[in-house]
Amino acid sequence: MGVIPYRILGLSLHEIHREAEQLEHQTSDFLAEKIERFLGNPAFDPHGDPIPDLEGKFMPDNDQILLSEAEEGNMYEISRLFSSEKDFFDFCMSNHITIGSVMWVEKQYRSNRMTEVKINQNKLLLNEDFTKIIYLKKTIK
Repeated sequence: MGVIPYRILGLSLHEIHREAEQLEHQTSDFLAEKIERFLGNPAFDPHGDPIPDLEGKFMPDNDQILLSEAEEGNMYEISRLFSSEKDFFDFCMSNHITIGSVMWVEKQYRSNRMTEVKINQNKLLLNEDFTKIIYLKKTIK
């Protein structure tokens, strides 16, 4: 995965989101281009959100699905955490829910709008508030 700049700076996922939001509105195009080049022109941020290029275009990722839509008995890779809430990112970090982590979908409780998953040998029962902001890509078994 290479160097992860927000970790080098000792920032949490919530902190990097907050700081990037501020930097986005307060930096020059010149500095933004230098930062982009230094980071290797990433197409996605640490949360999995697409980053527009200097012309404002971004690469959509149409292979993603919401955790709430994932099929039981399948393995997925976490591809996006779509939130700006500190509590959400704290929960994710303490439960190893990070971009690139592998998650097994054990059971979808559709009537209760909950999903049981297994990640790093830990089982979690997630409510719809979380399953609607965690995006996945199917992995090959």
